[in-house]
Amino acid sequence: MTGRILKNVLIFAVASLIFLIIYNSNNDNDSYMKDASPSSSSVVSSNQSSSGSSSNNSNSSRPATEFDKWYEGGTLHRKTISDWKKAENRDKLATCADFIASIKDKLNLSITSVDSIKPYAEDLVICIDIAVKDIDTMDNDKVTEVAALSMVLMGWVK
Repeated sequence: MTGRILKNVLIFAVASLIFLIIYNSNNDNDSYMKDASPSSSSVVSSNQSSSGSSSNNSNSSRPATEFDKWYEGGTLHRKTISDWKKAENRDKLATCADFIASIKDKLNLSITSVDSIKPYAEDLVICIDIAVKDIDTMDNDKVTEVAALSMVLMGWVK
């Protein structure tokens, strides 16, 4: 009986997390990623001066690409695992960053800036990749479901 109760609690937790991810995606809640860019963060990175401005001289002549930032361009939010398996790592990383940023207040993670999300997003990509590798029966499952379960299993959820 205890096992059944634990299973139901886990299912509820996963379902709640999936709801939060989908709800926040529907509300276009990516403002954290825009507002917490490294230049607007209170944390000064090693390549910035103490005044908080960075040197852009070497990048001023470089043409902008479609997605200059590692967390931009994620397209897998509403896709299946089959799509995930075919996607580029950059797309996976940006999508995982979105998942984490959209529910950051519900996670036991130390997130202080957009750059502090990156190691967690990388871990989530690895976790999903390992979970679905060579398992064709998961190809029709939603990426959000596997991401949510991965975050629960890694102990990230409060």
